[in-house]
Amino acid sequence: MKRIIITVCLILMTKSLFANFNVGGTVGVAHFNDLHLQSSVGWMVGLDLFSGISIVYNGFTGSFTDSELDANNEIITEREYKHFAHMGKIQYLYPLVDYRFHVGASLGLGNSEFSMYRKDHDITTIEKNERLSVLGLWAEFKYDIDQ
Repeated sequence: MKRIIITVCLILMTKSLFANFNVGGTVGVAHFNDLHLQSSVGWMVGLDLFSGISIVYNGFTGSFTDSELDANNEIITEREYKHFAHMGKIQYLYPLVDYRFHVGASLGLGNSEFSMYRKDHDITTIEKNERLSVLGLWAEFKYDIDQ
């Protein structure tokens, strides 16, 4: 058993010497049921394991703010929602005609932190913070920028 583990580790180490390292950004929209539609920006760092298959760390954050006004343009309700998530993903990308543009999908698992702040005119304030496990499925597009 010890020899098998050492052999697998050596194969993975040798493979990683020839792997491609990827860094990128993400832009999207996140919908969290009660927490309104939120724009989202993020970052990705990945390592190609095999042809078209990568492991990726993905982090993203976003927010939404809104105010309701009465007839005198005074604030009745203020709302602010924020989210921050980070996860590990397995990504499959299929190269298209020129091998610079790729399409594919990824599956990720991680955790997320949501916060909600709401203040009403009658001085009722609600503030919640929640941490959850998240599972996500993405359609992905990638364009290689290199020499």
